Amino acid sequence: MNNDVINILTMAKVIQTAVAPVFLITGIAATLGVLSNRLARITDRARQLERKLKVSVDEVFNLSLTTELRALLKRSRCIHIAFSLSVLSALLVCAVVMLLF
Repeated sequence: MNNDVINILTMAKVIQTAVAPVFLITGIAATLGVLSNRLARITDRARQLERKLKVSVDEVFNLSLTTELRALLKRSRCIHIAFSLSVLSALLVCAVVMLLF
């Protein structure tokens, strides 16, 4: 086989290998969409609970609202961490693709 043909085949395999992780970025983008929607729902629910907390005078009910708000805060922190790690993973995939080229 000619040396030029071998170089072309090698280059084709390298390009194929470099493009494969790009599909992972699509999955990461979908995950980011899901996480942002969940964060939006948590924010909406927290605002609702805060409004109820301002107008309510029942101590037991206020305690349950406060407990739920704390749970929502924990969820939002976890989502923020997941969001940050997802963005980091997308950046690392991009770095891998750039290194392969």
